[in-house]
Amino acid sequence: MMPELPPVAANLVALIGKRLALALMSSTTRGNVYVPLRPKPSSKLVQTIGMAATLRLCEVYGGRTIHIPQCAATHRVKRDAEIRQLAADGIPHSQIALRFGLTDRQIRNVLAAPHHQGTSRGGGACGPNGAATNAL
Repeated sequence: MMPELPPVAANLVALIGKRLALALMSSTTRGNVYVPLRPKPSSKLVQTIGMAATLRLCEVYGGRTIHIPQCAATHRVKRDAEIRQLAADGIPHSQIALRFGLTDRQIRNVLAAPHHQGTSRGGGACGPNGAATNAL
């Protein structure tokens, strides 16, 4: 049985959907996002999830800073997908390693690891303990 989502993550999914919630979680590095009362088209939030989704967040969280669950697994899945794509495009492992701040060995390990879609390692959200789940 998978752990329940943190309340904010569950609310995000309900408000803006799984794909945009994951995009928002992946885009935040500090874990906190200010949701304005009236968003500007140029804001990072609008650029990340679009104006319609931002307006839905504003209806609920407008004028407040909300904590966005940090999910190492979500970030890792996104990073690993980018690494796989760069390698498939013929970029040398050494250049990929530099781009992501990893070693050549870490790049080889990412490329050698099986890619599991739909499992707890593949694109899930954070559970209460920061572990990945695919409950989103």
